Amino acid sequence: MESFAEIIARWPSATALAEDLKARGLMVPPVTVRSWRGNGIPGPYWDHVCEAAKERGFDGVTRDLLCRLGAAASDRIGGTHG
Repeated sequence: MESFAEIIARWPSATALAEDLKARGLMVPPVTVRSWRGNGIPGPYWDHVCEAAKERGFDGVTRDLLCRLGAAASDRIGGTHG
């Protein structure tokens, strides 16, 4: 997986990911999940997304991957990370 969009595409829909997050006590509307395809998944949600992916049997969705993608996105927009 090379992008946040590819990670989100593992779910049947943005609504399905939003429902998985809701099961963890997070109220994230599907429209917000859809925005993450281009804007990236915010850091505070990474562990929850990884757990949801693991429960669905999606291999490879790890915090390390999300950190790498987040750092790459930050570099593209001129941000800093570290």
